[in-house]
Amino acid sequence: MKAPKTTSLFARHRRDAKQPLLSVFLAAWLLASCRTMPQAPYPPLSDWLPPESSLILRFTVSGNQELAGALLTLLGFSPENIEPVLERTAQFAASMETVDGGINVSTMPVHAVALGLWPRGVLGGVLGRDWKRSAAYEWQGPEGLSLAAPSNEIILLSRGRLSTLAANRNEGGQSWDKLPPQADFALLMDDARLIGGMFPPAAGLVNALSLALNKVEGEGYKIILNFYPSNPELAGAFVPALRLALAARFGSSKLEEEKALLKKVKIEAAEDRVILSLPPVSLALLTSLAGGLPLFAEQP
Repeated sequence: MKAPKTTSLFARHRRDAKQPLLSVFLAAWLLASCRTMPQAPYPPLSDWLPPESSLILRFTVSGNQELAGALLTLLGFSPENIEPVLERTAQFAASMETVDGGINVSTMPVHAVALGLWPRGVLGGVLGRDWKRSAAYEWQGPEGLSLAAPSNEIILLSRGRLSTLAANRNEGGQSWDKLPPQADFALLMDDARLIGGMFPPAAGLVNALSLALNKVEGEGYKIILNFYPSNPELAGAFVPALRLALAARFGSSKLEEEKALLKKVKIEAAEDRVILSLPPVSLALLTSLAGGLPLFAEQP
């Protein structure tokens, strides 16, 4: 008797939902010219995201295409579709607004800003019949998505808050103080219910979490996690709970590389947070660790 097929928390909703998102970037890639890729320093893309967002990420794709491809593959995107899009993207920022701490990307408000090569003058002609022009360089698409191309370097994509992204781009917008400012990949969760679902040991103790991945040439990616307790006085109590959770996670792993991480992890309580850090790990090991998170991991 075959075991029942399982899907990840994200995959339950992504099969159909990802297609409209991917079509936007594939269309832009097909039309990209020989313009020079935008160079750092990049504009503050994550600051343009709506303040209602519960999960925020910023990813510098240039120089990190392999990591981007690995993470997108975990989310179910086809490698043959990913590579050409990544070649045209310099930096990417995205966010989600969770409802009751849950994730359903087919209906929840999702938002994205991409900096790269996006020839807006002909973009509308290749978006497909599901996309209808609503204003100059703006289109309405399936599943409530809206797209704007304010320049040949910027694409704004949103379900429900396109005007917010456009306004924040012009006026400065939201500043995410806990989002790591200097990181190749930065992520912030500030919904306690979402954090508790993703990291059970943090349930009831932590109301914000940030992740920073920094590339160390020839060695892999250094990992830094910041846990922000709902009450700073709980920071000391959270340290042993986190150590116990890591011991269970790494100790039960079938991979010797993961087991070895237990001796390398560093956990310390700071004034308003608990900091977990790891020395550089290989891309393969990083992908394995990401695959164990509820966002990606197979569920019954």
